[in-house]
Amino acid sequence: MLANNIDHIWSIINYSTSPFDTRIRYLDISLLKTMIEEIRGIVDYIIVSIHWGNEYKHCPENETINLAHYLIDIGVNIILGSHPHFLQTIEKYHGGLIFYSLGNFIFDQTGICQNESMMVQFIFTKQDISVSLIPLRIEHYHPRIATSSERKSTLERLSHWSNKSIKAEILSGFIQI
Repeated sequence: MLANNIDHIWSIINYSTSPFDTRIRYLDISLLKTMIEEIRGIVDYIIVSIHWGNEYKHCPENETINLAHYLIDIGVNIILGSHPHFLQTIEKYHGGLIFYSLGNFIFDQTGICQNESMMVQFIFTKQDISVSLIPLRIEHYHPRIATSSERKSTLERLSHWSNKSIKAEILSGFIQI
């Protein structure tokens, strides 16, 4: 049971855009589209976790943006991106929400940007999805919740990279879709 005593059915699908990443299923667009079409009528929400994008950049490249938009257009509600080792933009698109990269979580890299990360908390209801943004810092390979000043800094930086239409929500730390 979730919020408001509503049962939810959801599906998480995990893919990589790299054919060389053997730990995660390689993204076959036509297969994914078929899977989404098959489950769309029996689930309330579809969440895709995808390993994609260029490393060490705060903004995704056009190929990643186009793929994200396509996934939302075919029925995905939320995309959780990983791989760039940096936080990347957040975008609302056609009723969906795209986290291009949540950064590292537990990883052996040094540097301010590699050690700035984020968790997201979702509350699902039949009408909408509420999202809390929880900035993190990684110290000695262990994530911790960001301090108040670190939280403010992360949300300001993230809002700067993201589209102006979502800036106020990012700064507040709460997004509604």
